[in-house]
Amino acid sequence: MLNEIDSVILQTGETMRVCLLQPPADEWMERMTSFTEHYNDQPRRDITQRLRGDYAYACEDFYFMGIIDGQVAGQVWYGYAKDSDGIANFGNVYTAPMHRKKGITGILMEYFSRSFRGSGARAAFCTCGNPWIVSIYTKYGFRPALPGTGGGPLMLANEGITADFTRFADNYYKIISQAKLSVVPADIRQRHSVDTLLNFYGRLPTGHIVPRIALASIVWNYQYALHLVQDGCGKLFAAVTDDDRVVGWAFCLNPASHFERRTGLIDYEIHPNYAAFAPTLIRETAMASKDSFDFIHAQIPSFAIDKHKALIDAGFTRSNVLSKYGCHDGQSFDLEDFQR
Repeated sequence: MLNEIDSVILQTGETMRVCLLQPPADEWMERMTSFTEHYNDQPRRDITQRLRGDYAYACEDFYFMGIIDGQVAGQVWYGYAKDSDGIANFGNVYTAPMHRKKGITGILMEYFSRSFRGSGARAAFCTCGNPWIVSIYTKYGFRPALPGTGGGPLMLANEGITADFTRFADNYYKIISQAKLSVVPADIRQRHSVDTLLNFYGRLPTGHIVPRIALASIVWNYQYALHLVQDGCGKLFAAVTDDDRVVGWAFCLNPASHFERRTGLIDYEIHPNYAAFAPTLIRETAMASKDSFDFIHAQIPSFAIDKHKALIDAGFTRSNVLSKYGCHDGQSFDLEDFQR
């Protein structure tokens, strides 16, 4: 649904309609997806699904568009899950080449900022490595999430929320005695919390998120895991508190060849505060995946001792070791295979 919210005169003298699009994009679909050609397959697929309205049941998505003579001149997007923890993504900022250097991004950022301040989002996150673009975003309140960096992951805190990422994460992941944890089938609703907040937290010196290796490294983020699930390659679960905080996730997927279609690969990430819940997350993921796979195994580096224990506590046994598989922090490590 497209709503015109303003009309502005650009520095070139052209009139630009400022519109808000909330999926489905309908007749604007082709014009909006034409902006995705510079993305690789994964983000392009995600954007297409959002614009088509596939996620409208679960997500609030806001596309601020500048329209000149019926054509999309620029766009800015942010979105978050409905009835959720308020973790938002920001991005898809793009200006058509013929309309650059007209101040369009700055205008759309103003409307984004007003909308965000009045939204249900607590904080918005994005990745950005271009110093010039970082300088634009910081004008609207974005700050580097990781201490000592001038770019990379960025965070925009809403009013009344700390702008310090470490403090924000510590508060988000704090253990609340009366809060209950459960394992739930996961979908697009958990994507924002996992691929931004948990991912960025894992880059802190105290993050302690073990990188996936071997076949598991193919599943390089939550969004890709979700696409594999949509393609019928397995299942995806999340560890969620009863106040909607996403503290971990797990997958059981076949990310490899057709010949391994009956073999599921399991792995997980969880915040260290909730490490004691990891065996439950693994066990319930494996049990729920039994109808999809005849064999379920995990490939874990030898230095990931906590993961070894969690897998064993979840009913897995060590079945094979591939010596000196790789190097970590200057030391060689073995690849250990666990099966259930």
